[in-house]
Formats: sequence, structure tokens, C-alpha cells
Amino acid sequence: MKDVIRRIGEITLQLARVVEKAVWEAPDFRMLEVAVVRGAQEAARQLLVTALEALDRQLMEQRDRRQLKCVNRQPRSLMTWVGEIQWERRYYQERPSGVRRFLLDEVLGLAPRQRYSPLVQEFGIQLCTQVPFAAAADWLERVSCGAVRLSAMALWADVQAAGARADEAAKAQREGGV
Repeated sequence: MKDVIRRIGEITLQLARVVEKAVWEAPDFRMLEVAVVRGAQEAARQLLVTALEALDRQLMEQRDRRQLKCVNRQPRSLMTWVGEIQWERRYYQERPSGVRRFLLDEVLGLAPRQRYSPLVQEFGIQLCTQVPFAAAADWLERVSCGAVRLSAMALWADVQAAGARADEAAKAQREGGV
């Protein structure tokens, strides 16, 4: 935990330096705002990675060592509301079945090939119900100061998947009478 607190202090100091530089160098309010927002986004990305790595370490320490063998660490990236983050998480093998899994992904509810965070996905799908897919992709990028970059096709695929899930839920409700 001391490592996490130390890292948070480092990130906070970096953000303070970005803000100080922006105060002295920004020619107007717009540029000051953009510099501070982008600095805060970078700090948030670093904080997310710090939190993910701390949680992964905690899962490793708390696992049943007789049942789960830590095999290696593998990289993962995810587009979040503050931009793309990259981190490494531990890969485990179950004994005796040999099944391999990422405990961190399971705890966080991340699907194997999920490319962006649930928050980005949720906001993108909601936006697509209001405007065309290309406009939604453009708006996501604009309102995030360039941090969120998704294609119209990626948004379309998410809307299709969300629609299929809603259809399945409605079907199950009709059949189950719930």
C-alpha cells in the first residue's frame, strides 16, 4: 500500500507541474483549460493503471496457491473516458484442470477482447441513440479533448451487441414470466 500512496504523490506532483506550466504559458483561457484538462486526463490514466496494478497484486497475494499457479504477466489496453491505458495483469493456470484465466479481468467484469471501458461503451451507445454513428464518434472525441477515439463502426458494433442483449433479456422475461 505504501507503493500506491507514493505513486499517487508522484502523479499529483506531475499534475501540479503541468498546471503551473499552463498558468505561465497559456495565452488565453481556452488554452489554459485544455492544458489543465489534458494534464488531469494523464494523471487519471496513471491513477487507473496504479489502481489496476495494485488490485492485480492483491489478487495474487490472496489467491489459493494450491489451486491457482501464476504463469506470467500479459499486457492489456483499454480505451477509458480519460484516454487509452495500458497495463500488465497476471495470467493464472488452475490446478489440476489446466484452465488459464486472468483474475483481474474477471473481478472487473472485462470481457476477453473488450477494447474500451464500460463507461465509454455506455456513453457511446447512449449517444448513438441521439445522433448518427459518425457524429457520435466525433462528439466522443471532442468532449473528451481527444482522449476517446472510436470509429463509427466500433460504435455500431456495440449498439448491435447491446440490442442483442436487450432482445435476449426481453425473451427470457417473456418466457420466464418475470
